[in-house]
This record gives sequence, C-alpha cells and structure tokens, in this order.
Amino acid sequence: MTPEESGQAINQIGSAMGANLKRTLEYGDALNFVSDNLATTAPKLTDFSMRTVGLTRQLKLSAEELTTYGGVMLDAGVAPDVAATSVLAMTRSLAAG
Repeated sequence: MTPEESGQAINQIGSAMGANLKRTLEYGDALNFVSDNLATTAPKLTDFSMRTVGLTRQLKLSAEELTTYGGVMLDAGVAPDVAATSVLAMTRSLAAG
C-alpha cells in the first residue's frame, strides 16, 4: 500500500466515522499501533476497517476497539474479508436478539 493509498483509505474511514481531521489522524495512529503490535499488516487492518467502520455505532464500540478486535482476528490468520464478514454476522445476530 503506497502512502497515497494509505492516506486515502484513512480519509475514507474518517469520513465514514463522521470524524474531523484530528480524530481521523488519531484513528490512523491507533491503526498503526495495532498493526505494529500484532502479527498483521496495516493494509490488512485497513481492509478490515474499511469493511466494518460503519458497524461501530451498532456495536457501541469505538473505531479503535473494533480495529483491535479485527487485529486479533487477523493475528490469528483470518483473512480481512472473512474477519469483516464474521463481525457483520455477529452484529446481525445481536440485533436479532
């Protein structure tokens, strides 16, 4: 992932969160922290985040918490799309009661 692609992805995630620039940069820092401290990469974590950031309100989690959850799944070897799909399925199950 090039710096330009990374910046564009973080900007899209920030927009989806309804975040201002400061909040978006804080999220980018958190994403980097998670990718640096788990056996995953920033591109995989960004992929997961782009797919799930809209679920933060439904799950009552911060974007950082959801990203950390995704990071743990990616660390365990789950692919970003599979991890995102499992979070979506969990959200649907919780909403259904």
